[in-house]
Amino acid sequence: MNTESYYENELGGKNENEIRSKIRSLKKEINRLKDIAENPLSDCSAYEPSIIEQVAENRERLDKTIQALKELGSEYQPTKSEIKAIKFQENIPHIRRIEAFCGAFILGFAEYTLDIKGDVAEYKTEIIDNVLEQGKIEKETLLENLKCLNLGEWKHLYDSFDYGYVVLDGESWSVKFKYDNGCRPVEFTGRNCYPYNFNELLNALNFKYTLSE
Repeated sequence: MNTESYYENELGGKNENEIRSKIRSLKKEINRLKDIAENPLSDCSAYEPSIIEQVAENRERLDKTIQALKELGSEYQPTKSEIKAIKFQENIPHIRRIEAFCGAFILGFAEYTLDIKGDVAEYKTEIIDNVLEQGKIEKETLLENLKCLNLGEWKHLYDSFDYGYVVLDGESWSVKFKYDNGCRPVEFTGRNCYPYNFNELLNALNFKYTLSE
């Protein structure tokens, strides 16, 4: 069902309580899908459409539903987590540096840095001071790609232990955003557990790494 059909079929003629109920249901479904993808014990390969596509579709529906609520003259009050996400989105144009790493103690860590200089973002990936890759990304392209990822919705810590899955000497990662407007750095970290669209962020940053055993 496309967005317009959803609006006509699911929201047409609904009152405030019904629309608020729909908002709650959509949020619950989005969180359910994310939880499946972020569980290290899950196999997401069989999902069609993919979980990322399903999250995006439900997000569009949620935006339409919130708009329908406002058209009824009712106010929508964002939650604390939604306010955090909005603030992150607003600060994306002020990102000046991104620092990241992925790896394991046994295999080593790939370290990534990106600095925005003028209209260009210069990035570099290293392992133990050996440069694996470096290059440039247009600033406008980078920031637009980051906006599409809704990174402000990420948890600050992802840990497989939360799913009852314990790994010794597993893989850990971190992504830190630094700003030019006085905003405090924002960091996301994880151990053997990743946000549902983690690979999409790596692709946006051109952060490619291979750790050999």
